[in-house]
Amino acid sequence: MNLQPLQAPPQIHTSPPPRTLDLRGVHLYLCDLDAEARSDRWDGSVLSAEEVKRADRLSCDPHRRRFATGRTILRCLLGSVLGMDPREIAFEKNVFGKPRLAESCGRRGGTDAGILHFNCSHREHVLMVGLTPLGELGVDVELVRPGADVERLAADYFPPAQAQALRELPPARALREFYRAWTLREALIKAAGSCIALGLDGLAGRPGDRCASCRALNATPPATGSFLYYQFDVSVGGADATASIALADSRT
Repeated sequence: MNLQPLQAPPQIHTSPPPRTLDLRGVHLYLCDLDAEARSDRWDGSVLSAEEVKRADRLSCDPHRRRFATGRTILRCLLGSVLGMDPREIAFEKNVFGKPRLAESCGRRGGTDAGILHFNCSHREHVLMVGLTPLGELGVDVELVRPGADVERLAADYFPPAQAQALRELPPARALREFYRAWTLREALIKAAGSCIALGLDGLAGRPGDRCASCRALNATPPATGSFLYYQFDVSVGGADATASIALADSRT
């Protein structure tokens, strides 16, 4: 696998991006779902009947509220870029279950922008949505847990050499490097399109999602091909997080 840094950093929005995005690059929208749910910024009536049913099936109110808010935000962002009513946005999945825009939406982000690719990641109250016409995209965001047993997790889910390298670092740096490696691995798998739908389906926050995602990462061969990546640390809703994006390199 050929992995290179993304030369032009993505545009990171922490408030609703402008209605007309410059889609010559990568755009990321980061938000606190709990804060957004309390605002009147988003019209929840844009959800499909199936999305409403999925939200209603969630017994825990925070999970239900976050799921509905996250799907509403995604629909509104895509509708704004595509110039469509968010209610008309339709999704489909590739053979591996990765969500994408349905053919009926035209899957275009402007006259010359090409097919619009998107990907989502959600951890508790933090949502990250990535948009680009440049190629297949994968994004992942994780809340940094200071007490996480990174040595055990790395031993379980990372190649031996990578796990050993983490063990040799001071604890504070090992914690940060673990989250960088973890989020980049998930973003790469999603960009390759060969993993379960960790982004949209993960918005439900069902118990066991994290274990399912770990098993998928452990069982899935490393992505092949050429990818561009970008990583950053961010604070959302008072919580520290690490995020990674991976973009299939269409130049190769």
